[in-house]
Amino acid sequence: MVADIVCFPSAHINHLTPRTLDIDAVQAGMISQGLPAKDRIEGPPRRKCEILLRQTSFKALEERVTFAGDADHAVDGTHTARFGEVEQRGAAVTRKGRELYDALLAKAVGRSEKEDKDSDKVLKEVFAEYPDDWEVLRKEGLVYFRYRVAEDKVPVAGAHKLEGSVHMDRLLKEGVVTCEPITYEDFLPFSAAGIFTSNLGGEKDGGTERKLQKTEEESKSSRVQLEGLLGRKIPSEIDLYDELQTDSVKECQALLGLSEIVLGA
Repeated sequence: MVADIVCFPSAHINHLTPRTLDIDAVQAGMISQGLPAKDRIEGPPRRKCEILLRQTSFKALEERVTFAGDADHAVDGTHTARFGEVEQRGAAVTRKGRELYDALLAKAVGRSEKEDKDSDKVLKEVFAEYPDDWEVLRKEGLVYFRYRVAEDKVPVAGAHKLEGSVHMDRLLKEGVVTCEPITYEDFLPFSAAGIFTSNLGGEKDGGTERKLQKTEEESKSSRVQLEGLLGRKIPSEIDLYDELQTDSVKECQALLGLSEIVLGA
């Protein structure tokens, strides 16, 4: 961080992070054009139903820098800070979904180290345990969804509305309500670490031992300490996604005149 500050005379762009719909195509394209691309894509393996975040990058460009020395003596050197990063965002997972993701990631890392196998292959094998169907993900409460009343099903003023309590499965089956996954807009510490350490060079994946990110439960003490320094509570991203889903359900209830829409079993 200090090197990044002293090597540039003013504010500058460290890296841009454009979003793509096919990060595998971007990765292959960078390699085919000779860019110093990261050797693997960070995050979950490729899936039909993308979740959380997948990231890749090309290594920082080497830029010439002239350092001020003693007695006005300049020293020529180089600096590597600015790099290109690309991301593909999937669905926001629930607390249950995140716990499953963390558990499978830990299992994949352990297997890869123990068996000395290709990490991407191991990751794909292990994550076969994570459901890859939107309906299953929804019913098992692994992914957050935004629900909307279908435009042609919104009751007109004065018309008879549904009454009482109805299960969401029925409303979706009858086409009264539609749903779409809520996009994950946050970061994955383990993946971000892989992106930044890839610029250190050396051995595969950056030449440094990569630690698993702490679970939400394990990081509570750090969060409490930071909240004390900030003088305010830090909201959990999972709680915010849960609120978005809950608000969408309440909106459907209001439009359909229902006392309750039931999610889950």
